[in-house]
Amino acid sequence: MSRSEGLSLALLLLGTLMLAYPALTYSPPAGYWGYAPAVVGSTSGALSNLSVRTLPGEGRYYVGGALLGYDFQGSMGGAAVAAAIVAGKPLTSFDYLYYLEDLGYNITFRAAGPSGSALASTLTLLSLLNLRAVNHPAMTGMIGLGGEVLVVGGVNVKAKAVKSYGIDTFLVPVGEAVPVKGLKVITVESIIDAAKYFTNQNVTAALGEVCNPPEELKKLNVFESHYKKLYDMTVELMKKYNINSTEITKNLKFARWAAEEGNYYAAASYAFTALINAYTIYYNRLLNVSSIDKAKDVIKTEVDGLKRYAELEPSGCGANYWSAEACAAVYNREFRLKEMIKFLEAHANFTAPQSLSSVASTLARAKARAVSVELWASAVEELAQVPYAPPIRDLHALAREAYALGLAAARYALSVVPPGNALTNQIEDSVDEMAKAMFDGNFFKVIGLSSFAFENSADALGSIQNSTVVAKEVMPLVVGRSYCRTPSFIAYNYSQYVGSLLRTDPVAAEFLAYTALYYAHLAELN
Repeated sequence: MSRSEGLSLALLLLGTLMLAYPALTYSPPAGYWGYAPAVVGSTSGALSNLSVRTLPGEGRYYVGGALLGYDFQGSMGGAAVAAAIVAGKPLTSFDYLYYLEDLGYNITFRAAGPSGSALASTLTLLSLLNLRAVNHPAMTGMIGLGGEVLVVGGVNVKAKAVKSYGIDTFLVPVGEAVPVKGLKVITVESIIDAAKYFTNQNVTAALGEVCNPPEELKKLNVFESHYKKLYDMTVELMKKYNINSTEITKNLKFARWAAEEGNYYAAASYAFTALINAYTIYYNRLLNVSSIDKAKDVIKTEVDGLKRYAELEPSGCGANYWSAEACAAVYNREFRLKEMIKFLEAHANFTAPQSLSSVASTLARAKARAVSVELWASAVEELAQVPYAPPIRDLHALAREAYALGLAAARYALSVVPPGNALTNQIEDSVDEMAKAMFDGNFFKVIGLSSFAFENSADALGSIQNSTVVAKEVMPLVVGRSYCRTPSFIAYNYSQYVGSLLRTDPVAAEFLAYTALYYAHLAELN
């Protein structure tokens, strides 16, 4: 058995028991259910009934039915994660029961894939909010970890099948509407959007109160010094090595603008991007003018110098909730740095100059990442001294929630994305390290590694598909709710940066919104 197969099996066993929950019986029209269309063969479609129940539990999910593909089973974990985050409920306070029933029209074994997961997540959301479903439309779409509805294939075939079964409403992802006479085909961006077609009401009010960030959080300028250091390092590097780049200049300009607005995390992030670009140009020049042996010596020297930053132990983690978040961010960045070092060491024996470009790029990112590790470690110490920071109420419960989120997200991504690429390998590695940290009782590290698994699983699932629904709709909701209970230092600063990026780089904004979403969800539960 390969390493990837072994981990996938471990995730399968840890994340869920793939069997029908004994108490679950499907009896429409009671409860939460809808029609899930599937493509059978290449030109024909059929329908199943997908039903959902949530019960008080521990974050387990059970999947039953005779049609289940492995990717469908994995996607149910993603459905539970997205619904819990949007609803503002602890994933680990419920068990999730999913049952898929063939309507008897020759659907083949394992025909069900992840295209039923958006329907499952919408139904889970309704169940968690205890909202009554009065309609039972058909729906297709893959769920994103922020509750967004992702595109799927075969919508035209599915629409015809829905119509042939006498269903009059079909919910599909944005951009996939097809004309079918006598069938209302409606596009939905998120499970919040989809829920109203089951309830005949806007569900926003049921999602909870949204508050403004507290003034004391807004006044914290922890990242002002980060911005200045990263900005000055970039300018110094450009002057010293005569580096000219319109991209670097643009990011430095954005950094100044953000700083003028008092948005220092955004300013630091733009300066960080500029520093990576400057280092990339520097290392490309340095390595390409050297002999192969000289280039190897340079890389080894640089990697040896980076290793100490991958093993920093931040102090003051447990002082309060904000220092705990910053501590988790340190471990997240240390893991990223370790993965880069691993890549550089694996490519240390290159023999052709064409290999240098990817090595130089990775070395540049690693060099900048080491700086960020050090800066975040200093942030832990600074935040530990803030007298008005919120307390940590139950660190173990937060770690359990984080572990469940990271594991379910990773299992979902690994069930639908082909294994063996750099991103899935890193997700697998983060889950391994997260499990070790949980066993060792390093709960801050669990949270940091879980955030990595969550963010990168969202990336691997293709959630950034020219959509900004998480950045514009879901993230502000969840972050705003967290302000009413435990304001998240990281969610606040990331959400400010996402707001800036929506003006300059919407794709990056959507990806970074998942980090704000993750930390805001944990803060809601503190």
